[in-house]
Amino acid sequence: QGIKAVCCYNHLVRGKYGERRSMAEDTEKLTALISETVAALTDLEGRLHLVQARVSGLGFFARGFVEKDVSGATGRTFGDWVSACERLRGKLASARVPSMGEARALILEELPRVAVFRQYLLRAPQKITMVPTAVLKPQQRGELLDQVARQGESLQRLEALLQRVA
Repeated sequence: QGIKAVCCYNHLVRGKYGERRSMAEDTEKLTALISETVAALTDLEGRLHLVQARVSGLGFFARGFVEKDVSGATGRTFGDWVSACERLRGKLASARVPSMGEARALILEELPRVAVFRQYLLRAPQKITMVPTAVLKPQQRGELLDQVARQGESLQRLEALLQRVA
């Protein structure tokens, strides 16, 4: 794990094309990137809480369908996604440059899951529009579609930031 952290740090120091940059410059850039990623995770947590609250306000059948669909497609419930965001945010917020082995390992573990969740959200509007009006009122449908779109944008941004940090 230490060797991997050194290799990752050397890649960061040498840059993509082998140019040499100062250690202070690299540390500053990585620290800024980590701060941006922590902010994106905080934003995602807020959006997940909002979607979770909207889903809990749905009728019994609609709520059960959404919760089962999310957990079946992503392997996690909304609560599990919130916990994962909190864990990753905490790890990144406490990470020290250049020794970020644990944080990078967690990022590499979470990246495929984030991609699955993002892909699920891309397909979610089609599923939401198929729900009968008797189960999902038009206003609720509009709010849910809006939240799903925003959630997808947040996840896409977060995924890109996590890839840069890793």
